Amino acid sequence: MSKFVSGWYLMYTRPNHEKKVEIQLAQKELVSFLPLLKTYCVRNMRILSKEIPMFPCYIFIKLGQPADFYNSMNIDGYLRYVQFGKELPRISENIIQKLKLVTDKGSDIKILRDVPAIGKQEMIKKGPLAGLFCKVIRRNNGGKVFVHIALLNTIVAAVVSSSDF
Repeated sequence: MSKFVSGWYLMYTRPNHEKKVEIQLAQKELVSFLPLLKTYCVRNMRILSKEIPMFPCYIFIKLGQPADFYNSMNIDGYLRYVQFGKELPRISENIIQKLKLVTDKGSDIKILRDVPAIGKQEMIKKGPLAGLFCKVIRRNNGGKVFVHIALLNTIVAAVVSSSDF
């Protein structure tokens, strides 16, 4: 680390170690932030709620002095700090506050990853239309993707979940 500047940084952790890392950071009296989302699943005919990290394998940490940087590296589950070249990018306090607001006040938040781009040709990998190629024409915020599928010289419009790609 060339020149230390206090602020928020992003730590990369081992998979499924985010909560353990957060606990260990607190034990070392280091300030950290792990944004969590509440999810629901059904097991044994019961609906269970579970909190999962909004950003798997990442945790935000506030470093006040160079010693905090080195102390944070000596915990189980730590892999490395996110960096660009040799520089550690700082996360603005504004972004941290917005993330806290969303996770504290938000409900029914869904993080959509790998949503196909509009106009892109894709193959549907799951669901009743699995194996068919389609062209994405529209997306909505609920995770639904509107597609056109060419079948027997006809264009069929369908609505597919973004998780089916």
